[in-house]
Amino acid sequence: MRARIGILFFRLMALLPLGGVQTMGSMIGRMLYRLGHREKHVTRMNLSLCYPDLDDATREQMVREVLIEGGRSLAELGPCWLWPVDKVMGLITETVGIEHVDAADARGKGVVIIGPHMGAWEVAGVWVSQRYPGSPILYRPPRIKGLDPLIVKARERTGSRLVPVGRRAVAELLNALHRGTGVGLLPDQEPKQGTGVFAPFFGIPAYTMVLCSRLVMKTGATPIFIVAERLPDAAGFRLHLLPAPEPLDTGSVDTSVAAMNRGVEACVSINPVQFQWHYKRFNTRPPDEEGETGFY
Repeated sequence: MRARIGILFFRLMALLPLGGVQTMGSMIGRMLYRLGHREKHVTRMNLSLCYPDLDDATREQMVREVLIEGGRSLAELGPCWLWPVDKVMGLITETVGIEHVDAADARGKGVVIIGPHMGAWEVAGVWVSQRYPGSPILYRPPRIKGLDPLIVKARERTGSRLVPVGRRAVAELLNALHRGTGVGLLPDQEPKQGTGVFAPFFGIPAYTMVLCSRLVMKTGATPIFIVAERLPDAAGFRLHLLPAPEPLDTGSVDTSVAAMNRGVEACVSINPVQFQWHYKRFNTRPPDEEGETGFY
């Protein structure tokens, strides 16, 4: 039932222009702020940890804006998944930092495009698929299994190949990088227990994936961060392409993962309220901390 409702919602959103989609998303976000105890609680906790110097009123206004932007991200999935690819690409009105990708491609050792859950990350994914046709994109099946066929069809229509998380995925990504093409990864959610390391994120230890670092260190590929920032008044999206901070491609895995998290922080600084703060990013705690069930 939930899958049917979700599919209907996304199809209805795809019938609207971008302005209508974002208006509907804003309404969802405002409703979450009023009624969504879990989302509001997690967002408030994350912001208090990562922005401890904000006064209460400023932080609460930020909580509200984060949930409104989250509602817009949800509503935009319909157009991103169901509009023609060229129409989605037309939503990108400005690209900042393309020279970093051009230079990485010229090196010929492959490019790891790292996209946090921020702004319109599906728009960013479409851009990656057009830049690197046929490239593998790491994919984690949704919790609502009935949505899986829609998501797979929608993302693969852009020319990407979705590769479920697992050993086969790592091999696919390595092969693509050895061919000198690009691959896309989402770096900012907790990996399975035993597969990550703790690294600072806004000064707080966060259990973080190591795959990006291992790919870069093993292949010599260039890491580039990507954000599709939502512009005001339904004016489309500004695509940001940022070079990774040193030393993501050198040193130990721990050092590299810490650098990757600094790269995510740089992405967040572009427009902090468009980051997915309602995700329990600090749920897993280091063994030496009390309360291993997390902050939530």
